[in-house]
Amino acid sequence: MLDAMWGYRNDRYIDFGWAAARLDDVLNYLPARLTALTYALLGNTRQALWCWRTQAPAWESPNAGPVMAAGAGALRVIIGGPARYAGEWYARPVLGAGQPPAVDDIERALGFVRGGVCLWLAVFSLAGALHA
Repeated sequence: MLDAMWGYRNDRYIDFGWAAARLDDVLNYLPARLTALTYALLGNTRQALWCWRTQAPAWESPNAGPVMAAGAGALRVIIGGPARYAGEWYARPVLGAGQPPAVDDIERALGFVRGGVCLWLAVFSLAGALHA
């Protein structure tokens, strides 16, 4: 949240925003990579890992890139490209491989989220049982 509100590089937040943005990057480093790995395990693994490795570095955010690239690859869709923010067009990298997303891909993506919750609950439950 701090990153979204104060992480922008503008005159008003230049001295404060960098700290919030870097803290956000550090705190979300591992969760972002675990999410990307989860998408790869639940979808097209080979394509998700390839997109993550080759495309994520092109994305400005060090944590959003892996998640979006792996997710798009796992779903076999392409996302990204030119985007309009505050009335201006920005060039954004294309992530994933395949076709542009369709309506059915929303339910498939939600299935990855639900499956990821179940996967990590099982992993933590097993780890807890082994530790006890």
